[in-house]
Amino acid sequence: VRRDRAAAHRRAGRRTLTLRPHSDGCRVETDDLTIRFPNLTFALPHEMPDLLTFLRDEGVGLVEWHHLLGHHPVIRSLPERLAVPYDVFVHDYVWFCPRITLVGIGERYCGEPDLDGCRRCVRAQGSLLDERLGIDALRTRSAAELGAARRVLVPSHDTARRIERHFPGLICQVEAPEDDRPALPLAV
Repeated sequence: VRRDRAAAHRRAGRRTLTLRPHSDGCRVETDDLTIRFPNLTFALPHEMPDLLTFLRDEGVGLVEWHHLLGHHPVIRSLPERLAVPYDVFVHDYVWFCPRITLVGIGERYCGEPDLDGCRRCVRAQGSLLDERLGIDALRTRSAAELGAARRVLVPSHDTARRIERHFPGLICQVEAPEDDRPALPLAV
């Protein structure tokens, strides 16, 4: 998805910056071949003011969240601190499932049980989140973050139904993911 998004931004005359988790903070990357930030990293949270200054100087006008796993929690505040809108691209169920993929006991689909069922699953299997966050707190935070997003984009109607069921009132937009299968050359 990120490649497609970067290409779409380039066609619209915009450059993209990507923040990737890096040791104790984040690393800045770009697809712009004329600019490289090979060693540009920010230790978070104490270098957050420097990261914000850099991003403002670069003219960031929109944040796209693709995944926040591995990032320092302070990254979640970027849109608010930059005073820019943000879009969320849903790639899995990390918004309401601490196991991320709805895989529960026995490595099977969990069936999306009620909160007590989720708690039992996490007690038995553990959470795959980077932070210690209970299911109630996760869902409350996710409802606020998804609700404040300019758009919530999902890869399928099935994903939209699941997300919207867990976050009533939220409207998801379906955007099929990029086709990342390798080209298969054929001899004729």
